[in-house]
Amino acid sequence: MPRPPASARLQQPCNDPSAKKQQGEVALFLGCVARRYGNSALQAAIDLLSRLGWSVVIPDAQTCCGAQAIHAGEAPRANALATSNQLAFTGIARTVTLDSGCHEALSNSLTGETLDVLDLLDRPRGLVLVTGPTGSGKTTTLACMIDRINESRDVHIVT
Repeated sequence: MPRPPASARLQQPCNDPSAKKQQGEVALFLGCVARRYGNSALQAAIDLLSRLGWSVVIPDAQTCCGAQAIHAGEAPRANALATSNQLAFTGIARTVTLDSGCHEALSNSLTGETLDVLDLLDRPRGLVLVTGPTGSGKTTTLACMIDRINESRDVHIVT
């Protein structure tokens, strides 16, 4: 079985004068799989949230959400992971996740608000930019976003 790619270091965005007024602090949950395979999506989330005016923090002590352990019937391991994340995210009011499986596990274990990044699509107004090199999934991402919006409300979408 091939080894997973090395986990790349995420970059905090530079102070951008065009960024919106500060909205507050939000923590980003990295996840055990996304750290290795979804680094570009994590970086895009940091950049987007920063552009929207959020101060993004990444707790060092966070660990796997425990969803895989739950599905494998390993409740003691899942509970231990949940406890570790509760400690890592202590004092954080809002956490953003990129993975729906992690979102479910975290929303059941963290005390603050847990937002799936797709929840941003449910906002009444806004602008979403999807960028990236050829073959990076921009068209698929847009199709999924538009499908979600079309299923949930009657609005006009300009692409």
